[in-house]
Amino acid sequence: MHVTPRPARLALAFATLCAALAAAHASPDPTHSPPQAALTPEIADDQILTRDAYLSSEELQGRESGTSGGAAAESYVDAELARLRLEPLGDAGTGFQTVRLPSRPVLAEQCSVEIRVEGYDPLTVEPKDGAVPFSGSKECDLAAGVVFAGYGLSSPENRYDDWAGIDARGKVAIVLRHGPREDDKTSPWYLRRGDKALMESMSFESKAKRAAAAGAVAVLFVNDQLHKDQGLPTSGGPDLAIPAFGVPRSAANRLLHGLGKELVDLENAIGKTLEPRSADVPGAAVTLRARLGSDTARNVLFVLRGTDPKLKDQAVVVSAHTDHVGFGWFGSVSNSGGQIHNGADDNASGTAALLEVAESLAAGPAMRRSVVFAGWCGEEKGLVGSEWWCAKPTWPLANVAANINLDMVGRYRDHGDDDSGLIVVGATTGTGFAEKVDAAAKAQSLRTTYSWEAWEQSDHFSLYQKKIPVLFLHTGLHPDYHRPADDWWKLEAKGAAKIARAASDIVRALADDDARPEFRTKPARAVLGVSLGDVDGEKGARLDQVFPGLAAASGGLQAGDVIVEADQKPIRSSGDLAKVLADHKPGDEIEVVFRRGGKDAKAKLKLSGR
Repeated sequence: MHVTPRPARLALAFATLCAALAAAHASPDPTHSPPQAALTPEIADDQILTRDAYLSSEELQGRESGTSGGAAAESYVDAELARLRLEPLGDAGTGFQTVRLPSRPVLAEQCSVEIRVEGYDPLTVEPKDGAVPFSGSKECDLAAGVVFAGYGLSSPENRYDDWAGIDARGKVAIVLRHGPREDDKTSPWYLRRGDKALMESMSFESKAKRAAAAGAVAVLFVNDQLHKDQGLPTSGGPDLAIPAFGVPRSAANRLLHGLGKELVDLENAIGKTLEPRSADVPGAAVTLRARLGSDTARNVLFVLRGTDPKLKDQAVVVSAHTDHVGFGWFGSVSNSGGQIHNGADDNASGTAALLEVAESLAAGPAMRRSVVFAGWCGEEKGLVGSEWWCAKPTWPLANVAANINLDMVGRYRDHGDDDSGLIVVGATTGTGFAEKVDAAAKAQSLRTTYSWEAWEQSDHFSLYQKKIPVLFLHTGLHPDYHRPADDWWKLEAKGAAKIARAASDIVRALADDDARPEFRTKPARAVLGVSLGDVDGEKGARLDQVFPGLAAASGGLQAGDVIVEADQKPIRSSGDLAKVLADHKPGDEIEVVFRRGGKDAKAKLKLSGR
């Protein structure tokens, strides 16, 4: 499950909730020996664990799409579905569909910036230290001198050119992010987000083009002082004209030693007069090494053909994404770039469940409709694989009856009234879905919660946008989510096996039903207009952000407030608050009790809709 949606799909409440979860990080434990269960048509917890332990092993290095680990996961799923004698549904008679990725992964172990400055010992800065190639960078292995090129701007209309008066030919340019005095409304570079031309002029792509035109062989981008505490967005984005690294301000300051100034001095000087302070940097040189992975990955696609002459051309698609966030250069919620994020729950668990469902259905009685099994790549990079398939389907979309998507099914919780158990998303998008889910859950003694949590955050959403009824099954967030500590031995394997068996029952019921489910648009849901987090060691739902013009802001709530009661129900966690909201519709009014500065207060909120 990914939490970096494209702007048009922003799901801030969910994204920030993920980032807010906090817990101790567990280190890999050599005392846990991976299970080696025999793989049989019976869906069993030890088989789930056996599959998950391989997919989330250190060997696969976090399964980032475009890396060897991601390719190994794709190959494993392909081999397993082929072993079941299913029919390949990919390119040229294979089980693979090649997908173009929006960015190439960083092969961190082969990337570095070596800094040599007169009067200092050589210093090597690696990705784990903050020197990360942009995913759109050219690969390189080069050594060169250094120039400081300010903000890398060229603006004749403002009589400003950071590239004038310096010789950048054959050198590496240090370039600041954004523009001079961007927080000042009188500056030509005041950050107006609606001004597309201005934003384009300050983009990394435009600055790299100017650096290349000036003869620079590479560029080192560094945060300006207004963004010094932020990470540079090195993942995603377009291809750049020359090699480009994001580097920490400390590395840039070391390189600028020959000028007798630090970044802040140069920024302040530029801001004071809006005149460039570009200069050749004496006594400084760098050696850059950048290696990137593939710009393609693979969906894995197979079909189990139906037998009914009238229905076999229709298909139920069962899906799970095979990728994760690799070494955490993107997607990590714990600033753990450089550590392998194994993704045992996200989504080795869903992939393992998919394979168990496939083996069970392939060995069982024939079904009337066909069943397509899809292992999507690139989910963590923005639903890339599923969107690609929807644009280039290998089964006609008009003949897809439904999609069952398995993403994070490994942490089933059913220990008390506040546990969500199996979270079922999208049940109203297809007629008959709820009845089939209820029957399958009852057969497996599964607690279920119907929800719209994470609605846009997994691959089912790609198919929903094509007006295909979808069901998204998951077991919710947890403190190891998108962290290095998401390991296989923490799975609730018995619960995952129950969910896989329930999914198998749902698929069979859909495949054998006389009636094809009719598509229904998702209803608007009630929202507060906030992003939520849980309170460490306390009860309540913390408001991490409050967005203008929506319910909470209109009711006077502020970021940092903690809601402890809503609609006369105690709120122990953000999940409790989500359940209260699920019982209401847009326009309803509820009363909340919130804590601010150690004191409780009340507010009446008219719920917004989304």
